[in-house]
Amino acid sequence: MTPSGVKIDAFEIPDELIDHSVPVLRTAEGIEFVRTPDDRFDGLEGYPFVPRYLEVDGLRVHYVDEGPADGPLIVLMHGQPTWSYLYRTMIPLLVDAGMRVVAWDNIGFGRSDKPIDPMIHTYLRHVTWFHQIIERLDLVDITLFCQDWGGVIGLRVVAEDPDRFVRVVAANTGLIEASALSTGGEPPITLPSIAVMGTERRGFIEAASADDPTSMNFRDGFQWWIDFALHSAYFGVGEFVFATTRGKVSAEVMAGYDAPFPSFIYQMAPHAFPAMVPTIGDSNAAAWDALGRFDRPFLYLGGDFDTIGSRAVQERHTAHIPGAAGQSHERFAVGHFIQEEMGPVMVERILGFIAANPG
Repeated sequence: MTPSGVKIDAFEIPDELIDHSVPVLRTAEGIEFVRTPDDRFDGLEGYPFVPRYLEVDGLRVHYVDEGPADGPLIVLMHGQPTWSYLYRTMIPLLVDAGMRVVAWDNIGFGRSDKPIDPMIHTYLRHVTWFHQIIERLDLVDITLFCQDWGGVIGLRVVAEDPDRFVRVVAANTGLIEASALSTGGEPPITLPSIAVMGTERRGFIEAASADDPTSMNFRDGFQWWIDFALHSAYFGVGEFVFATTRGKVSAEVMAGYDAPFPSFIYQMAPHAFPAMVPTIGDSNAAAWDALGRFDRPFLYLGGDFDTIGSRAVQERHTAHIPGAAGQSHERFAVGHFIQEEMGPVMVERILGFIAANPG
């Protein structure tokens, strides 16, 4: 079982990786961050939405807010290493159905500000930021659609503030807690005391081709993912999405995923997020218990080619959460980024779920 409190004491980042021409900003509390230039988002394939901003802890958070202000509210939450671009095919269809759609970029991703210290990215800090965002936007009666870290963080918030949520759709995600991280007698997932970033420009596809993490068990495969993210000088987000959707994205779409991250200094969140998993330990025990009392409608949609949204993970959640009883849970022949491979189908399932479970 992975203990709580596991952490990295320090990151060592070679100076040659840092672009010193990039302006570094600072919050009143001393958090140093960078802000992706606006022109990086000009003319992105399929992403015409008006940018909106709010501030939490001195950091600017970008969000999309489309559709009628008085329409039924759906919040779309992305994970690592993507941003709200992941929902570009779903947002217009939901708006056409009369929904108000809100989708923000987690701090460190998309058009949101990006702290340059990887140690800023802790699980509990991101949970707190999620709470602050929904409070600042005064979001209530939420239908939540969450994937990847959007669910790891979002389901914790559902557990802690359930009255804001009327329905939840979880796709290739889940709440992580200690029993789910048990390795069956194998050594737990580990973190180095000091994470030393390398300087070799080796992308995800090249690294995976050399090491073949798909041939490993889940524990070893996720350990490989943590180690790659911690030590690689290069993190091609578009390349990662391409690989995990079995090559079903174009060069233009890959460029859209890469837009927020023009150089290494902008990429600290994608590098740091996988290493947050071993730090969670038993800190979600109370949240998992609370989900065991969540009786509002809960739907799980999983991809057959995704280990995060495996059948076992799906069944663990649908057996535990009372609101999952009687719902039309499904699995699809897709990879991890289910929104990218079949966004319109996700919209159909969301709208059908809402219709079958009116507020």
